[in-house]
Amino acid sequence: MEWRILSTGILPQSMSKLLFVAFAFSMALLSCSSDDEGLASGMESGSGTVSAEGGGASIGLSDSVISLKCGRDTAIVTAEKGGWSIDSVIVDGVPYAFSDAGTKAFAEQEWAGGTFGWLTVMHSDRRIMVAAERNLWLPRTFEILIAAGDSIVRLPGTQGEQEILPDGLWGDVIGLAPNAVLIDAVGGTQLATTVGGHWTIESVTVDGETTLTTLAERERCAEEREFGKTVNWLTVSRNRQELIVEALPNDSADSRRFEVRLSSGNYFTKLTGWQAGTYGLPDGISHDAVCLSPRTLVLSAAGDVQQATTQSDHWWLAEVRIDGEAYGFSAADGEPCADGSDFTKTIGWLTLTRSGRQVTVEAAPNRTGGMRKFTAVLAAGNYHCTLTGYQAYYMSDAMDASHAPR
Repeated sequence: MEWRILSTGILPQSMSKLLFVAFAFSMALLSCSSDDEGLASGMESGSGTVSAEGGGASIGLSDSVISLKCGRDTAIVTAEKGGWSIDSVIVDGVPYAFSDAGTKAFAEQEWAGGTFGWLTVMHSDRRIMVAAERNLWLPRTFEILIAAGDSIVRLPGTQGEQEILPDGLWGDVIGLAPNAVLIDAVGGTQLATTVGGHWTIESVTVDGETTLTTLAERERCAEEREFGKTVNWLTVSRNRQELIVEALPNDSADSRRFEVRLSSGNYFTKLTGWQAGTYGLPDGISHDAVCLSPRTLVLSAAGDVQQATTQSDHWWLAEVRIDGEAYGFSAADGEPCADGSDFTKTIGWLTLTRSGRQVTVEAAPNRTGGMRKFTAVLAAGNYHCTLTGYQAYYMSDAMDASHAPR
């Protein structure tokens, strides 16, 4: 598996930046009312976060610090008073005179501003908007110097450092459901649906043998949203946003297994299936009695909380593995959730909580320089399923082999 940072897109850099800035500012403006309602509420769009403590009192800034995430991010800061201007912008210690910036029109308003390195800064009478390009390296800083009468108001900001995960573990843009299907020994058809339509089929694995799709098949699947391929006893087809699998009768005593691997850009997922033999299905493979969704979680290196839900009350936690080390749960030992009850348990950097049909996963910040992984096995009778989680890590920690977790 190849490890890399997410790509920055296929557009030329200048065109990509222009489209990003125009879109980010246009969306930010749509969230602000024309009569300045909610000026004191601070940032109204973008995923950047801000702090309302500290300076900026001379013009009534809603925020005194801007914190942007490592991806392309935007933030808005508002002022209670007008009559001020931006004197200069400092980006990673390099000063830029704001007078060098141009004037652009967004949402029928004039905004003075421009791009300074990786940061775009624009302002109107009582708003300042910033937009940062994706950060592919270490944390970086900027500062906006605002001239208000005879004084200078400083508005500092930071952009977080790049987080790294292996290919295929970023946000689910396919939304495949269900992820696993069962087919009777007499043969039959099963259907899975997707939320996103921009995906293709990479391979089909039948009884352990993988058959790769051809370039023509992948292009037809992605562009025309149609696909058809038979591998041994299994036929896989696509109809728009539906993935269809059809199995011939299984006359042997043993069950048989298949996988269909899907991709969309840097995200991968798969449909796993079993067909019963004359002796039925192996232990742990039965009709889904838990209905866990989602089954894969991706956690931020900064520390994160994620949730998964079930559609059943009658399941228990059988095992947890953290970075390869197994932790068993036994009702006889008084372990939580082994009897199906609610619980909270912390193991190392991970905290698992069950509340009714909901599972909450909380991860401490990851400063180890490597990806962290956990699995949690949920069981109900003869059925079991696995919740898998990955936590990203920071590039700066990966570059320092002697770095110790903190």
